[in-house]
Amino acid sequence: MWKILLPSPAAAGEGLGARAETALFVGSTAFHRGWESVQAARRLLERAGLEHALAAVGRSSGYLAYTLGLHDTARNLARATVEELDHLGCRKLLVLSPGQAHTLKHVYPLLGVALPERMEVVELTELLAAQLAEGRLKFLQTDVQLAYHDACQTPRIDGRGRAPRRLLAALTIQPLREGFWREKRATPCGASGGLPWTQPDLAAKLARAALADTTRNGAHLVVTDAPQCLAHLRAHAGPGVEVSGLYELLAGQIEN
Repeated sequence: MWKILLPSPAAAGEGLGARAETALFVGSTAFHRGWESVQAARRLLERAGLEHALAAVGRSSGYLAYTLGLHDTARNLARATVEELDHLGCRKLLVLSPGQAHTLKHVYPLLGVALPERMEVVELTELLAAQLAEGRLKFLQTDVQLAYHDACQTPRIDGRGRAPRRLLAALTIQPLREGFWREKRATPCGASGGLPWTQPDLAAKLARAALADTTRNGAHLVVTDAPQCLAHLRAHAGPGVEVSGLYELLAGQIEN
């Protein structure tokens, strides 16, 4: 029988307690498998002068439980998150991936735990792209050849692939290398929906297929912004292929 443990509030650590109008949603995947992405995201926000708190640090968003049919568990996780955000006084909730955005904006209402109307869910890539356009963020360009992987749940959000591509264009003088399965055609890499646990062989095949498609035009550096996809793709990358997080790349090339 599947069992998902609810972490105690103490697991959240930094970011709890003080009230903040803007919060960065971390979740369990980013906490356990993508903390470097969280740290990089925070450096970018700090450089842009955006004060923020951390939310749901170490707590699952509830999406995994929801996809496995554990709706009571998913509902409890959602309620805990909403209660924490209420405590923070959050009005703008920044998320690291389209999967998080989809969960908070669409799955939570299905569970009867919709976010407060005052709260706006904003993907971090959208905010950073706007900061870039306004000149609040600048990045050093290199000659590296990049390929972008559209994270799981991308097709659920119209126009979702534009912001990360604008950010990547600021990092390299080379044109972005693209696979066929991208943007509205993007297919899962096997990291979502509990596949790594329920169907590990299928999840591995999907990851290898995604990497093969993304690198089909010669790039050897694959970039994605979702911590869950990042960890999964890295685990299945073959020789000569490197997988990196978008936020880590951006934070490493901030122009002083």
